[in-house]
Amino acid sequence: MAKMKIGIPEWSRTIAPFEGVLLNYQMDNALKVLKGPRVLEVGCGDGTTTKILCRSFPDVVGIDSSRPAILEAITKCENAAFIHKAIEKFTPDKPFDSILMMDVLEHVRDPQALLNKAYSWLKPNGILVVQCPNAESLNRRIGLKMGLIKGLKTLDAAEKKKGHKHLFDIHDLNQMTAEAGFGWLSSGGFFLKPLPNAKMMRLVNDMEWQEGSGMSFCDALNEIGGELDDYANIIYVHSIKNPDYRMVKSALLSNKPLPLREIPTKPVRK
Repeated sequence: MAKMKIGIPEWSRTIAPFEGVLLNYQMDNALKVLKGPRVLEVGCGDGTTTKILCRSFPDVVGIDSSRPAILEAITKCENAAFIHKAIEKFTPDKPFDSILMMDVLEHVRDPQALLNKAYSWLKPNGILVVQCPNAESLNRRIGLKMGLIKGLKTLDAAEKKKGHKHLFDIHDLNQMTAEAGFGWLSSGGFFLKPLPNAKMMRLVNDMEWQEGSGMSFCDALNEIGGELDDYANIIYVHSIKNPDYRMVKSALLSNKPLPLREIPTKPVRK
């Protein structure tokens, strides 16, 4: 079979224990800005996150190139429409109000081409949410100091085993979405994760001091990740298809700080 320029490999969103913890925070971040009624989830995998989207939106479409994942997704979420197709071959019959790409861009061969397509799939004022693992996260920085990885953006065997083809920092996401024509609503990171997922799960399970007078241990890590977003485990960009926000594009592409007064403050029109 010929290789495709854009395509999501055979991967699933089947939840491993700590990935399930992270997913709660990922969906919380996405649902802050996603709007309906029509939402597309790119790389829906086994339908775990699609089911969550269906609780908030009446018209949800999930697309994935893995047939086994799509078949499982159908059993999990009867209210959604699922498409088994490579992303590069997808053309929607009508535009979407929002698009979610959660842990997708690092898996595709040409992420810029996918973002360019996503722009054309949205209605005016449509919302794009992109989330990716952070190449400069705390756990990767620790791994670099320990000699476990060769560079923050170097794909090692573990990354390749996950199907990762790229590693991004927050500037990469800002620049790619701006290059695709999107305006900027917000970007940053969340969840500070000092250890790999398996060790994080053991740490959470073994903690007897987790319940204190304040927030939970994981909630605290999530909030600190937002305060130290360069070190956060997950980075995100919330973008909008709106020409009134294009002033932000030139600032992002020039890699210059954006003055707060230049960030558009008017609400998104529905």
